[in-house]
Amino acid sequence: MIEQVTGKSYAKAVQEQIFKPLGMDGSGYDLHATIIPKRAGAYEKRGNGYVNAHYLDMRLPYAAGALYSTVEDLYKWDRALYTDKLLSPELKKTMFTQHIQNFSMQAYENKSFTKTKIHS
Repeated sequence: MIEQVTGKSYAKAVQEQIFKPLGMDGSGYDLHATIIPKRAGAYEKRGNGYVNAHYLDMRLPYAAGALYSTVEDLYKWDRALYTDKLLSPELKKTMFTQHIQNFSMQAYENKSFTKTKIHS
């Protein structure tokens, strides 16, 4: 939908519409060929230790998980949601309104687990 509305690739639209206006210089669309300084590798638990996770081409998750960011940039994103810099008050209201049972863009606390987990 983003690509149809903007006429740009998802990666370019997110860069121009979100990351650049917020000064999120440590965020982007994860392409394997791009050298990203300080990129963290993925690990998975096996037995009593950890091993390198299998390679995953980020073209597969695409908009569902191919973005990378830094803690500092995620803080900028969080702070922006408290302002009208990216979204109007009307759009934020729509975004944070629960439309389907137990689902909206806002984080909610689910106490059905033995430990409290935060979901978004």
